[in-house]
Amino acid sequence: MPEALSKQSQQIVASLKDYFEGEHGNGGPLLPLTAVRDRVADALKLSITTVNRIATKSNRGEIFSNPSKQWKRAKPVVNIDDFDQTAILIYDMYKTSKYFVLIYCIYNI
Repeated sequence: MPEALSKQSQQIVASLKDYFEGEHGNGGPLLPLTAVRDRVADALKLSITTVNRIATKSNRGEIFSNPSKQWKRAKPVVNIDDFDQTAILIYDMYKTSKYFVLIYCIYNI
């Protein structure tokens, strides 16, 4: 059984179908047959630069890979005891300059 196509692959197939239906309605090619990369770019609705880059990779025999984004997520902090929670609070107050107000209030009382 064939694999299910991704959304992007489905869009490419739809673009190709529309392009070839347009050629059929035109009674012939929309662009000259000798302009292969221009026809591919027009059919797939891509830029010629993208088509050239992919064609170059293909000619070199490079393996195509999916561009993936590596999201670095901060690990959640769990099981904080009272001492750590107080230290975090004091550090936060220090960073926001509220620490100095707190110290002033403590020593002047």
